[in-house]
Amino acid sequence: MIDVDLLFVIAEIGAAFGGFASIVALLGSAAARDAKELNAFRLQGVLVSGLAVVLGALLPALIEVLGWQSPVIWRTACAVLGVIGAGYIVSVRRSRQRLLDGPCSDPTLIGVVSYVLLVPVGLLAIGAAGMLPNPSATYVWALYLYLLSSALGLYRLVQSLLEGAIEPPSA
Repeated sequence: MIDVDLLFVIAEIGAAFGGFASIVALLGSAAARDAKELNAFRLQGVLVSGLAVVLGALLPALIEVLGWQSPVIWRTACAVLGVIGAGYIVSVRRSRQRLLDGPCSDPTLIGVVSYVLLVPVGLLAIGAAGMLPNPSATYVWALYLYLLSSALGLYRLVQSLLEGAIEPPSA
């Protein structure tokens, strides 16, 4: 079984990404180079990924309270987090289409997030099906990939802020 302290550290990192992204978005909303809708999309991505990490890191401990055994805990956690991730991918695709029809016509600016999220959802599906001997390790790797998604969104928010501060948007 994965150490509970590791899961709590992962939850703290996810929450820190979300909090820092909120501060960056608040401070940089006027100076951002990209459209406000695009930055709102990125902020939503960071917040949802961070929330998924926090929930995902605490989920095995919550399931263990029910008295379930270790393999069932990890398979159930994989299934729940996989469903959350799949729902988020659908949401990202809908928001992406709305942005492409509106202020953002460059699909590469917002396409990376949906592809990064496919990997953890696939890993979680494999872990939930019990195809791997160690579903807990698969689960933690999926959490790391959610953190990566959150970090990419945070990077794009900061990059937009810095570019807007150096080169103000044209009116």
